[in-house]
Amino acid sequence: MSTRDDTDDGIGAQTSQEPDLDDVYAEFDAYIRMTSRAEQTGLIVRSRPGIGKSHRADEILEDERDNHDEGCDEYSFTSSYSSPLALYHTLFRASNEGHTLVLDDVTGITNDKRSAALLKAALEGQGRGDDRIVEWQSASSALEERGLPQAFSFDGTLIFLFNEIPSGRPTGTQWSHDAWCGTSTCPTTTA
Repeated sequence: MSTRDDTDDGIGAQTSQEPDLDDVYAEFDAYIRMTSRAEQTGLIVRSRPGIGKSHRADEILEDERDNHDEGCDEYSFTSSYSSPLALYHTLFRASNEGHTLVLDDVTGITNDKRSAALLKAALEGQGRGDDRIVEWQSASSALEERGLPQAFSFDGTLIFLFNEIPSGRPTGTQWSHDAWCGTSTCPTTTA
């Protein structure tokens, strides 16, 4: 993340101010730890490719799992493409309390209303108290064939890592913490 001060110093030069990289990584680390300890249900991180989001998140989650009593008992990563049914299956496998699921540049979840609905249910529930119930209501036998229930409680946490938030998202979907997680449960950060 960089900021630019477009003030003119009198000779036409413009100044640019870069944040301290150690501060950026410290903030990233803190948000990953908070999410793995279930202090929030989710986290969205967007930054340019190649700066180590995935690698750093993996190191932090491994440390949380191996060296701390509270929070992350296990974690998993998924990347590439995910259909809504595959996302449902992935959420089910990561639904236990203490499980952190990292969705690393997963395409398919950002432009499908069904995927958005599943993620919203996993992050903030559907108005049923504190339970975050994820449901797949379909006459299809796809769930039965995979040994999946029609509904489950999601007690894990989610971390989204994006290089760019893809365009083509469903109409009305806001890619912000307000839309996905409620203002107090899912901070966004730009590394």
